[in-house]
Amino acid sequence: MTPQRPLLRTMIDNCLAKGNPQRIGLGLLLLLVAVGCSRGQSLTCIPDNNEAKSQTASTQESADPFANVQVNVGVDGSGSMFGYVGKPGGRYSSTIDALSTLFGSKGLKVNYWRLGANDKTKAPQPITANQFLLARTPGFYCNGENAPFECVSSTLGQMYELPTPPKPPGTTEAENLSILITDLEPDSGAVTSLTTKLSAILRDKPNYKVLLLGLRSEYNGPVYPAQEKAFKEFYYSTAGRSIDEEGRPFYLLISGPSPAVDGLVSALRQLPMDASKAFRAVEFSGQAAKPLLIDPAASLQAQPSSCLSEVASLSGSGPKNRDEWLLVRADSRCQDNPLPVTLVSQESVQFVGANLPPEAIAINDASKTLRAPQVKVQKVSAERGRLRLDLAVRQDGTSRGGPLTLAVDRRSLNEALWKDWNSTVTNPAGPRTQNLMLFIGGMETAVQQQDQPAAKFCFGFQPAPGVSKQSLTFPNLFAGLITSSQQLSDRLFPGGLRVGWP
Repeated sequence: MTPQRPLLRTMIDNCLAKGNPQRIGLGLLLLLVAVGCSRGQSLTCIPDNNEAKSQTASTQESADPFANVQVNVGVDGSGSMFGYVGKPGGRYSSTIDALSTLFGSKGLKVNYWRLGANDKTKAPQPITANQFLLARTPGFYCNGENAPFECVSSTLGQMYELPTPPKPPGTTEAENLSILITDLEPDSGAVTSLTTKLSAILRDKPNYKVLLLGLRSEYNGPVYPAQEKAFKEFYYSTAGRSIDEEGRPFYLLISGPSPAVDGLVSALRQLPMDASKAFRAVEFSGQAAKPLLIDPAASLQAQPSSCLSEVASLSGSGPKNRDEWLLVRADSRCQDNPLPVTLVSQESVQFVGANLPPEAIAINDASKTLRAPQVKVQKVSAERGRLRLDLAVRQDGTSRGGPLTLAVDRRSLNEALWKDWNSTVTNPAGPRTQNLMLFIGGMETAVQQQDQPAAKFCFGFQPAPGVSKQSLTFPNLFAGLITSSQQLSDRLFPGGLRVGWP
């Protein structure tokens, strides 16, 4: 049964106004009936019509993300890459070693290619696994006496024009995991060609994604203009400089089935590479990308005080998908107003180094009937791939609490991640990549994801008892009864009984 809410409220108000004990008792009874008979709304974080919701169904992650996957690795063989191996060792060489080790440990089928073109060579050159290891040496880039390879200019589009081997009869066609290793400095026309090829892959393969992983490395060599004659080539050396801050960037442009891309990046991060503080990542998907969500367990552990407890619902309103929400209640020890609260996201390589300004977070109500708490974002930081929001939450207003969402703007995220990595052809710099933002912006426009949030924190809060100011004795009594009834209903009915009225 569902009572008519305006009539119920009118009857209780009349009981309070006349002060008759019997009438007050009737009002209390009606209130308890309302608690027991009415149901709250379902709180939604990610809308049902969001295609990203079903993305996991399309990828169908298996126990082995590399099952039935053919790996193609292409190395940019142009002269602009020589500086990464101008001196032995370094992060670039360590990455070559790490990939080789990873492929061997996983038993993956790998084809290797040297990319580039000259007057005689127009197609990518197949190389062996041992020749791939020569990418750690100057000769791979046509430098030094008796270099084993020809000099070529950068033609990154070759990576997506590789010949397709015939499929043996009775076998399933393998998925393609492509890894392009490059300094990513094509001219503007080549940027357009590259984004066109990648976006076509994402359209044709809904379960694929593209991830750009950038790393800073030691460098001793020439820097060439991405656009001919835009500037005179110059020599750049990282000797005596901080590699984390002034190393020259190189990139792994990874495309393929989402589980395989994620599995590759996860495995790389486990290897002993000295680059944990010096890499960035951005992901592109042909489907509406599901935003990164809150991690309830990590958030509860990160609280500045221990007086918050997780609840199943707020005023009887429960989440449609429990894993997407963090709902908390402050106990009587939490009298600070505003109260400091910390939210922590799920882990993602895309959030390493993402120190966003507070204004990059958009705050919106998540309920039509419950009043959202007043929240101010004090600080945004990134710790080991988790985004952390430090909030100040106002406790005055309503004692019933309410939900809200905090969304991370994707454009602001890209600006925070890549602003110190990007340069133009008219303003080159050794620690920066020419036309980088042109490529990233072009990809996001091509797959139409620039207006989608990169992360979404779905959060509900109920103030501590006694903090909300009430002016009348009986309303105070009712507020306490509502709070107590809600606590009982949250424990007995996790799906969410509703307490009180809008």
